[in-house]
Amino acid sequence: MPLDNETIEHARLAHEAHVDECRPCQTSGRPCQAAKLLRREYNNLVRRLGR
Repeated sequence: MPLDNETIEHARLAHEAHVDECRPCQTSGRPCQAAKLLRREYNNLVRRLGR
């Protein structure tokens, strides 16, 4: 899959949407395991692009 800004933006939006909608993320004030994985995916994409 070609890596571009749209792919990174999609990963960022997926993470933000999850955190906004996830009950455990909202009630505990800390990210749940799924949020951590989504954030890791975003960070890895950013690193691969070399931003």
